[in-house]
Amino acid sequence: MSKNILKFHHPIFLNGLNMTIRRGTKWDGNLGLIWAETDTGTYIGPANVKFTQVMKFDEIEAHIHNFNHDPDCRTRKGIFKELCELYEAFDVKEIVTLVWFEMLEVSGEGRD
Repeated sequence: MSKNILKFHHPIFLNGLNMTIRRGTKWDGNLGLIWAETDTGTYIGPANVKFTQVMKFDEIEAHIHNFNHDPDCRTRKGIFKELCELYEAFDVKEIVTLVWFEMLEVSGEGRD
C-alpha cells in the first residue's frame, strides 16, 4: 500500500487547522492520514486531511489565506508569488485544490 505524501517547500505549520493550495485536482477528495515531507524528501510528520475544495485560484476569498501553513502565503499576493515559483506558467484562472489538514506531529522546527 503506497502512502499519500504531501510535499512542502516551506514546512511551517499553524497549530490546528492548516491549508495548502495545490495546482489541479490530484488532491481533491484525498482525505485521512497522509505523510508530510519537505520538497527534498525529508520526513516532517503525519497529518490528517480534513477536507478539500476545488476552485479557480482567483475565486479564493481573501480570509481563507489566513489558514495557509506558510506565513509568507497568507495573502493573495504572497501565495500567488509562491505558486508562480513552484508551477511553471501558473495563472490566476487555474483550477486549484485547497487541502485542509492538521499536523499530528512535526519533527524538527515547523510550528508557526
